[in-house]
Amino acid sequence: IQRVLQQKNALSPIIIFLFSILAAISVSLTLQSLNSPPLQIGTVNITRIVDLFIMQKAEEKLPLDIIKKEAEIFAKALEREVMLFSEKNHIVLLPREAVIAGANDYSQVIRERIMQQREKK
Repeated sequence: IQRVLQQKNALSPIIIFLFSILAAISVSLTLQSLNSPPLQIGTVNITRIVDLFIMQKAEEKLPLDIIKKEAEIFAKALEREVMLFSEKNHIVLLPREAVIAGANDYSQVIRERIMQQREKK
């Protein structure tokens, strides 16, 4: 566990990058909701999805430059899947932490879609 935590600290620039993507997704989804008919609200636990990705990469013991490249690809895939799922299902997806109660969580669906896309490549 300590080794994974040390690797996670080395990945902090990647974590910051991934969370900046989260902010972009949130703004984009909010703007999109202003131009659409009434939508449902759903949540995505972006933090958990990103943490799972980081833990997986830390266990693979890849060089940092490869992890950075894969993190960029993952971030783009995450953003794309959130947007596509939101548009297709007419749901405004918000970070799970931003919603107190009453919204369905689509984290697992989004994560599975990303994994399926990665397996195809």
